[in-house]
Amino acid sequence: MANPRLEDRAMGLELQIEELVERQKRANQQRFYAEAARLQTEIVALQADLVATAERIASEVATPRQR
Repeated sequence: MANPRLEDRAMGLELQIEELVERQKRANQQRFYAEAARLQTEIVALQADLVATAERIASEVATPRQR
């Protein structure tokens, strides 16, 4: 079983990404292209963090702790 804190972290990252994507869409629609680019940088960083978190979860599931 995976660490619940890691699973919570992954969910939190997903929610943050969704929020930033929506903000980026609005920025593009309003032609605030510099803001949209800044948000893209944040999105990429959060996606990388999500990948690392998912890999940690997968490794914990693959090698469960001994009791």
